[in-house]
Amino acid sequence: MLINSGEASGQLESMLKCAANNQDAEITRLIETTLTLFEPAIILVMGAMVLFIVLAILLPIFQLDQMTGLSLKIGDITATAVLQDFLQSTNYHSRHS
Repeated sequence: MLINSGEASGQLESMLKCAANNQDAEITRLIETTLTLFEPAIILVMGAMVLFIVLAILLPIFQLDQMTGLSLKIGDITATAVLQDFLQSTNYHSRHS
Protein backbone atom coordinates (compact mmCIF):
# COMPACT_ATOMS: atom_id res chain seq x y z
CA MET A 1 0.00 0.00 0.00
CA LEU A 2 2.81 2.40 0.86
CA ILE A 3 4.69 1.30 -2.23
CA ASN A 4 1.70 2.02 -4.45
CA SER A 5 1.27 5.45 -2.87
CA GLY A 6 4.97 6.19 -3.26
CA GLU A 7 4.99 5.17 -6.90
CA ALA A 8 1.90 7.22 -7.65
CA SER A 9 3.26 10.32 -5.94
CA GLY A 10 6.88 9.93 -7.03
CA GLN A 11 8.01 9.58 -3.39
CA LEU A 12 8.92 5.86 -3.47
CA GLU A 13 12.21 6.26 -1.60
CA SER A 14 10.67 8.16 1.33
CA MET A 15 7.74 5.72 1.50
CA LEU A 16 10.14 2.73 1.65
CA LYS A 17 12.08 4.45 4.44
CA CYS A 18 8.80 5.03 6.28
CA ALA A 19 7.83 1.34 5.85
CA ALA A 20 11.27 0.23 7.10
CA ASN A 21 11.01 2.52 10.14
CA ASN A 22 7.54 1.18 10.93
CA GLN A 23 8.75 -2.42 10.68
CA ASP A 24 11.79 -1.66 12.86
CA ALA A 25 9.57 -0.07 15.50
CA GLU A 26 7.17 -3.02 15.39
CA ILE A 27 9.99 -5.57 15.77
CA THR A 28 11.50 -3.54 18.63
CA ARG A 29 8.15 -3.47 20.45
CA LEU A 30 7.69 -7.20 19.89
CA ILE A 31 11.15 -7.98 21.30
CA GLU A 32 10.64 -5.72 24.31
CA THR A 33 7.24 -7.27 25.05
CA THR A 34 8.63 -10.80 24.74
CA LEU A 35 11.56 -10.04 27.04
CA THR A 36 9.24 -8.35 29.54
CA LEU A 37 7.11 -11.48 29.65
CA PHE A 38 10.09 -13.83 29.95
CA GLU A 39 11.82 -11.95 32.79
CA PRO A 40 9.59 -13.35 35.58
CA ALA A 41 9.89 -16.85 34.10
CA ILE A 42 13.68 -16.57 34.01
CA ILE A 43 13.73 -15.37 37.62
CA LEU A 44 11.59 -18.33 38.68
CA VAL A 45 13.84 -20.79 36.83
CA MET A 46 16.95 -19.26 38.43
CA GLY A 47 15.28 -19.42 41.85
CA ALA A 48 14.47 -23.09 41.30
CA MET A 49 18.09 -23.75 40.34
CA VAL A 50 19.36 -22.02 43.48
CA LEU A 51 16.86 -23.98 45.59
CA PHE A 52 18.06 -27.22 44.01
CA ILE A 53 21.70 -26.38 44.76
CA VAL A 54 20.94 -25.38 48.35
CA LEU A 55 18.93 -28.54 48.95
CA ALA A 56 21.64 -30.65 47.32
CA ILE A 57 24.09 -29.23 49.85
CA LEU A 58 21.89 -29.19 52.95
CA LEU A 59 19.99 -32.48 52.67
CA PRO A 60 23.10 -34.67 53.06
CA ILE A 61 24.07 -32.59 56.08
CA PHE A 62 20.65 -33.13 57.65
CA GLN A 63 20.80 -36.85 56.84
CA LEU A 64 24.24 -37.09 58.42
CA ASP A 65 22.87 -35.26 61.43
CA GLN A 66 20.11 -37.86 61.81
CA MET A 67 22.51 -40.79 61.37
CA THR A 68 24.95 -39.59 64.02
CA GLY A 69 22.27 -38.69 66.52
CA LEU A 70 23.46 -35.11 66.93
CA SER A 71 20.97 -32.31 67.01
CA LEU A 72 22.03 -28.82 66.07
CA LYS A 73 20.60 -25.74 67.69
CA ILE A 74 21.28 -22.17 66.75
CA GLY A 75 24.46 -21.08 68.44
CA ASP A 76 25.53 -24.38 70.04
CA ILE A 77 25.65 -28.14 69.53
CA THR A 78 23.87 -30.43 71.97
CA ALA A 79 24.83 -34.10 72.23
CA THR A 80 22.35 -36.97 72.42
CA ALA A 81 22.88 -40.37 73.99
CA VAL A 82 25.16 -41.51 71.16
CA LEU A 83 27.64 -38.71 71.73
CA GLN A 84 27.44 -39.00 75.50
CA ASP A 85 28.20 -42.74 75.32
CA PHE A 86 31.16 -42.02 73.07
CA LEU A 87 32.56 -39.42 75.45
CA GLN A 88 32.17 -41.74 78.43
CA SER A 89 33.78 -44.69 76.63
CA THR A 90 36.85 -42.62 75.73
CA ASN A 91 37.11 -41.14 79.23
CA TYR A 92 37.01 -37.68 77.67
CA HIS A 93 35.59 -36.07 80.81
CA SER A 94 38.22 -37.54 83.13
CA ARG A 95 41.09 -36.36 80.91
CA HIS A 96 39.76 -32.83 80.40
CA SER A 97 38.42 -32.00 83.84
